[in-house]
Amino acid sequence: MVQMRSPKPRRDNTQEQLRFAQKECNRLREENARLRTMLGISESVAAETDSASNAEVSAADSSKSGRGLSTPEGKITLFLNLFRGREDVYAVRWEGKEGKSGYSPAATMDWRAINAARPEERQFVARKTRMLLPLTGEVIRKHLIETVGIYPLLPDETCWFLAVDFDKKSWIADSTAFVQTCRRFHVPAIVERSRSGNGSHVWMFFDRPVFAADAGFDDARLDTLFLTMPISWRGTLQQYVGRLHRLHENKKEVLVYDYADTLVPMLTRMYKKRTAGYSALGYIVAEGTR
Repeated sequence: MVQMRSPKPRRDNTQEQLRFAQKECNRLREENARLRTMLGISESVAAETDSASNAEVSAADSSKSGRGLSTPEGKITLFLNLFRGREDVYAVRWEGKEGKSGYSPAATMDWRAINAARPEERQFVARKTRMLLPLTGEVIRKHLIETVGIYPLLPDETCWFLAVDFDKKSWIADSTAFVQTCRRFHVPAIVERSRSGNGSHVWMFFDRPVFAADAGFDDARLDTLFLTMPISWRGTLQQYVGRLHRLHENKKEVLVYDYADTLVPMLTRMYKKRTAGYSALGYIVAEGTR
């Protein structure tokens, strides 16, 4: 699920919302210009990316309105053409106690039946009566006021776009290197500052559905994995090493370098689970120390 954000206007008034939207657009243009300068992206490259993304939608909308994407309907159409995901469900953001927040599928429930059920049965009744709400143009229109999320992974395991999240202290350097690599391989990429201000998202949009595994930069030539994260579940391990098993004519063997701090008991136990997982996947485990 991918987060999409837009700040709330001050009053529920059409003219006020329009002024707020125009002010927000100007702020975003300034923010984009600052980010492009920071990441070393020239205006010509940005314009080329924007025109490539908007060409199809702009041509269709301009024939109807005569004003390109200036109409609300045109903007909704552009949004739906870029951020394509599941249309049978979308997410809404919630905020709980102690600053906690998250996303849940938008749905309606039979609260009368839920409240009438016994306490131990209410969770079951809630799941049984829940009806997921579809993603519509009206939902996107409300996105200008509220925060909604979409699920980009389609039932056939394809997607229309890719979002890469950068945070931690090195987010500026990491996102800069990523965008520069995209430019080197002529991959259009758009940078967005994250909600917190201490990170960024890099968006890439496709002109056709792409298998999610391919969108994750899997390359058949990959034959080596350096694993430094303390994972233990075999399913996650299988997913990581599975990226190395695509056939390629020059691939002779697959290697995994697994690093573990054996001075920490918990990390040692997780490492032992991974070695059992490697053996189950057909790997030959050769342990060493450094």
